[in-house]
Amino acid sequence: MGFGISKKIGGAVIRNKIKRVLKEVLRKVDVEISEDLDILLIARKELVIVDFWEIKKILENSLTAFLTN
Repeated sequence: MGFGISKKIGGAVIRNKIKRVLKEVLRKVDVEISEDLDILLIARKELVIVDFWEIKKILENSLTAFLTN
């Protein structure tokens, strides 16, 4: 699992906060991810204002849709 966070989103403090939130969300996501799969998550500016539970819901839905296809 990798994260792509552009400098356009904010300074180092904000980018690191986004990485920490995404790592914690991935720990809590209830989706089974194969070990031989590489996934890159690219953050957008809107992610800064979204709360933890909304990010979790979006990520679960996206990963479920991706892994079922």
